[in-house]
Amino acid sequence: MTQKERRNYENIFLEIWDNNLLEKILLMDMCQLLKLQETKKLKGGFTLFYYKTANGRTFVIESDEFRGTLEIYEEK
Repeated sequence: MTQKERRNYENIFLEIWDNNLLEKILLMDMCQLLKLQETKKLKGGFTLFYYKTANGRTFVIESDEFRGTLEIYEEK
């Protein structure tokens, strides 16, 4: 993906996030195309995946391996 394509994609992602236009699970799929900044494994079966946009906003996908749940939120 070129830089221009990435910026366009990020703009679409942020518009969707800011206006709550998609279900959270679909937003998680969209995060896969953003830049993965960091992954942290925590105790209790939790894994955090940090995705950062070019303008400095960070989104976190929280995976609970024991419950089989995923959650997405913006890190403030």
